[in-house]
Amino acid sequence: MGIKMETKLEGLVGKVVSVLATDGRNFVGTLKSFDQAMNIILSNCSERIFSETQPVVNESMGAYIIRGDHVCVIGEVDLEQDSKVDYEKIRAAPANAIPHTT
Repeated sequence: MGIKMETKLEGLVGKVVSVLATDGRNFVGTLKSFDQAMNIILSNCSERIFSETQPVVNESMGAYIIRGDHVCVIGEVDLEQDSKVDYEKIRAAPANAIPHTT
């Protein structure tokens, strides 16, 4: 049997994570807390806004709450690798929204 999602998220508390939301937005921040509904709280959060014609924009959000039903993917950021990325040179289409069905 696999590891419970709560157990995996507990291991990410206090670490910098990247969150892909169901509307296609990408948030990066320190995971401070989460609850049983998978609502998450990020500190020092920024939204990475991608464009095919402009460099990536890191829009500072401060502390930010993302509802659990809007979280599509969450993962730890490798800070060493992330620091090597030149976001000024990246041009990419924003991620598409991910349809949510019940």
